Amino acid sequence: MQRPLKRQSPPRDRPQQFVAVRRELASRFPTEKMVFLRSDLRRTFRRASQVFSGEGGGWSAWLWFAWRLNWPWLLVAFATLVVVLAALANAVR
Repeated sequence: MQRPLKRQSPPRDRPQQFVAVRRELASRFPTEKMVFLRSDLRRTFRRASQVFSGEGGGWSAWLWFAWRLNWPWLLVAFATLVVVLAALANAVR
């Protein structure tokens, strides 16, 4: 039988603890390099996001991890929008 994990900080302090951890994570996982990580590292990063968000890291933890994992898709959507608007502008002329 597994013992429950002992948490190092009370729930009300966890969002502030995440701010400190976020700096270390940001130095090891720069935003622009997340695209080129192998899938196993991205999966591990995703699991870490679930732990931080689920264990009281707050909305800031959820948003930070979501941005790090998904920012390239925003670029794809933006590029698609630019191409569509350019095509529409040419069709109107």
